[in-house]
Amino acid sequence: MKQFFIALVTLALVHSAVSFGAYRFLTRTTVESSTDAPPVETTAPDQRASGQRSFTFAHTEMVSRAIPTPVIFYMWFGYIGLAAAALYALYFHLLHGQ
Repeated sequence: MKQFFIALVTLALVHSAVSFGAYRFLTRTTVESSTDAPPVETTAPDQRASGQRSFTFAHTEMVSRAIPTPVIFYMWFGYIGLAAAALYALYFHLLHGQ
């Protein structure tokens, strides 16, 4: 039983490392910049009294990540398989008492 748990922990660590690497290197991140927003007037009352005007221009960025579907399935089903193996071992241990 000890060898089983050593194997299970080893597989979980390897699966975590591969999942992290796949997520890190296969995920595509895009940044879209937009300056389409109209300028916003930020004139203070004392500036207005002296005939000055000030404006602030808005700059927005939208960051999106595209994770490939096989990466998601690999991550989820790998952990589900490891959990199923652990539950089976627990069941086997409780049933046979070894």
